[in-house]
Amino acid sequence: MRQSETPRWVKAYYKRAHWFKGVERVLEAMYQAREGGVVAKSLAALTTFSAAMESLYPGENAWELLARQDYQESDYSLGGFFCNLLMRSNLPRTTRMAGLTSQMILWESAGGGIAAIYQGAVYQDGPFLQHGDRDHFERVLQEVVWGTGHDLMLSARPENPGNYRGSNKFRFSPMPPPGFYVGKNRPEDLAAWLGRFGRVPRTMLLRGPTGVGKSVLARHIAQQAKGTARTLKIADSMLKNCIFDEVDGLIEVLQPSVLLLDDVTFNEEADTERFLTMLEALRSPDCLVIATMMANTGGEQDKKPEQGGWYFPGMRPGRIDKILTLYLHDAEERNSILQSYYLEFGGMEDYPLWSRIVDATEGLSGAYLMEIARRLAVFGFDDWRDTVDELRRSAPPPGEGESRVLLPGASNVPVPR
Repeated sequence: MRQSETPRWVKAYYKRAHWFKGVERVLEAMYQAREGGVVAKSLAALTTFSAAMESLYPGENAWELLARQDYQESDYSLGGFFCNLLMRSNLPRTTRMAGLTSQMILWESAGGGIAAIYQGAVYQDGPFLQHGDRDHFERVLQEVVWGTGHDLMLSARPENPGNYRGSNKFRFSPMPPPGFYVGKNRPEDLAAWLGRFGRVPRTMLLRGPTGVGKSVLARHIAQQAKGTARTLKIADSMLKNCIFDEVDGLIEVLQPSVLLLDDVTFNEEADTERFLTMLEALRSPDCLVIATMMANTGGEQDKKPEQGGWYFPGMRPGRIDKILTLYLHDAEERNSILQSYYLEFGGMEDYPLWSRIVDATEGLSGAYLMEIARRLAVFGFDDWRDTVDELRRSAPPPGEGESRVLLPGASNVPVPR
């Protein structure tokens, strides 16, 4: 039994607790009046009658309210997580006792009602939906979640005191703006390409080395393709902690317009097949799926691959429809990135030798170029060579960033990840 789950017999007791309290009052009155006179026995009789009436016809409790107003218990696999999102929101609510130590939280609006049972701050049961209206519940939840921002990231909660129905398993946090993107792949062109398919579901994979802007490009594609997109980002580490029903439930209820799966890995054949099967099941014309994957893309073999060069087990259209590979920036791109970030960070000096810095940063990705530009804006250009050398030492060596994937007919073939 889960730690926070209330057994059925306890729920049954809560619903009928007034009976037991009534019996207790009757026995107490009879005991106190057993040796009394007529007056004492008459008062005991009145107390007994009052206790019996209260037991047979009590004031309405939480469970009776749920039954009378046709609240039906839902079967959401993440019902606890959803209820906790409502608890942390600013939605108006009322509280009723639901047992000796539990209370019912009730969110009512013109469109319907939602209820949940809590013991203190710990989720126990729910949501209960008036008339079983899932559409109303999902609309309310979407307003709560997306009201905090249109770019959200799902992460694991560091403290997990209880996880019944996902109650304390996850949390949402807003993502900062993506910043600008510099590269040969124009987000508007890719969004237009996707738009040519109409409402046919599409899944895109962006692969490349660390720091080349895969996630930034993905978010710009999302904005171009979907306008004011509801983007939900889930890292690969989170996917490994979710069962499929939980991911599917999140997408079904929250209805993001873009699902961004960040830094997916294909290290084991079974995990790869599971992930690709999930991609296939999540396909929807209303949700664009973009995954990013770390890969070493420095060699000519990757730029001009033969058949199977980018393949991994289980891959096919219908699971991943388009693969876009990002490479380390050329001189023109590095120049644009360095100068753009230099100005964004408040740099004012017009340095005549940018070309030397551009040449010295060959092989560095955008994340490192951004940090170089930041330091140039803060400290100036006197020690720019030391700055570049320092960051070079902390950058991945050429050829790094491979993972191993089990391919058909080969047990240990290194494949870009």
